[in-house]
Amino acid sequence: MSADAKIDAPEGVCNIADTMAEPQNSALYDALMAVKPPELTRNAWAMKAGVNRSVFADIKSRGNAKHDTLDKLLDAIGVSFAQFDAGRATVRTEVAGTGIQDVRREFLGEGPSAPLPLLGSAMGSEFGDIDAHIEMTELHVGEVLDYLARPATLREDQNAYALTIIGDSMFPRFKPGERAAVSPRQAVHIGDDVIVQLRAADGEDERVKMVLVKELVRRSAAFIELRQYNPDVTFRIEANRVKHMHRVSGRLF
Repeated sequence: MSADAKIDAPEGVCNIADTMAEPQNSALYDALMAVKPPELTRNAWAMKAGVNRSVFADIKSRGNAKHDTLDKLLDAIGVSFAQFDAGRATVRTEVAGTGIQDVRREFLGEGPSAPLPLLGSAMGSEFGDIDAHIEMTELHVGEVLDYLARPATLREDQNAYALTIIGDSMFPRFKPGERAAVSPRQAVHIGDDVIVQLRAADGEDERVKMVLVKELVRRSAAFIELRQYNPDVTFRIEANRVKHMHRVSGRLF
């Protein structure tokens, strides 16, 4: 019998050769390989995470993993699940001209498709005359609550961020609880929705604590004029109170 001849298995018995095919890549496996530090082998990563060394072969063949196993793997390399989940959209099994480390840089916030940080926000006090009911939002600039998929329009804006709309002062344009993508890089024009970051009233504290989410109506060297919808009121802010004004590029769904 020729060495290359194939022996047919009896009926009802699985031929071993048919089970030895190379398993197909899974989306989860590719995503994990995208965040794997280059200095770590797969075995070393598994050992560092305290999981079975066959974990990657299992994931590659099955296409899934237990949540606690995934948590251990990510924790071992300092990647949060929020980062991983948001960044999975950047991973492709076949991207011409893109190496796995290029994908990893984007995945971890070092490239144009890095996840968008969601900053903490809360209801703030009212701005100016209390009878005008001009709503302010408290923005926690140093507090990242989550990482969201980055819109294509913000791929090149590495300082872009997201925040949750608090209150109903801009309803129906923005509903309470909606998330807005914000771009410090995009040009601001009359009629745009903007995030106005305010300096403290005494001018002594440069840290941004309060912001206004409004529509830009007018601007000059001395002031900016804004509009809110609910209640419908137009008002002015002295230019020296404004630290930054960023364009709201859209809602996040």
